[in-house]
Amino acid sequence: AFGELTFFVALAALALPAVVLGLTGRNLKYYGLFATIAMLGITLAGSLKQLALLGAFLVGETVLMKLHLWFITRYGNTNVWERRAAVLLALLPLVLVKVAGLFHFPSLGFLGASYLTFRAVQVIVEISDKLIKSQSVLDHLYFVAFFPTVSSGPIDRSRRFLQDAQRRFTPGEYLAILGRGLWLMVLGAFYKFALATLIAGWMRDRLAPHETQLTIPVKDFAHLVITLAMGYAHGRSPDTTLNPAALARLALDGARRKDSL
Repeated sequence: AFGELTFFVALAALALPAVVLGLTGRNLKYYGLFATIAMLGITLAGSLKQLALLGAFLVGETVLMKLHLWFITRYGNTNVWERRAAVLLALLPLVLVKVAGLFHFPSLGFLGASYLTFRAVQVIVEISDKLIKSQSVLDHLYFVAFFPTVSSGPIDRSRRFLQDAQRRFTPGEYLAILGRGLWLMVLGAFYKFALATLIAGWMRDRLAPHETQLTIPVKDFAHLVITLAMGYAHGRSPDTTLNPAALARLALDGARRKDSL
């Protein structure tokens, strides 16, 4: 879904209201939650299994967060076994995903399983350290499932995330962020729909006569090459990584932390 034109169209359509809210100095938090749910639904619409697994994960992690928060608030953080158990339970979904893949069981994986799990674990750890003294269900869901970070991170801190989500920007501040976000979106679309297509076509012309000797089809081989090339480019220059969060500016502090983009 990330590589289809409809993904970029849906992303742009959902970004427009965020742009209006941002330029008028409005809070983006609740619209950001709506946009996250919408984009996750659009992205996973073709897989009811992944939607169900993601939903079960979010419900389970939210219940765990609330129980752990209640325990720490009432009994303190001196019980090391409870703290360890909470972290292990938060990690359990990711462990099950990896074990299922290792032993060829039916897949339990869903989009962003690793990133979402580590974000949920981060909340549990900060509750244990009494850095988080309260967190609503909506705030927790918004932080853990925030769509722009599902596929590629970064792993953020919930306190900073929610603080940024509540922030109101001046038109000048938001215009600067908007310009950067638009540039990154255009660059990402260029990589996918122009550069990758040209490279795939070039490789297809040269490798097609030898396709029967290859272990994977030419098209898949071409996609592998462009993926590796983009990964190398990201390592050399993180600015070239597409991150839609720069548009809504709901949590990622890209203007100050260049490497998160």
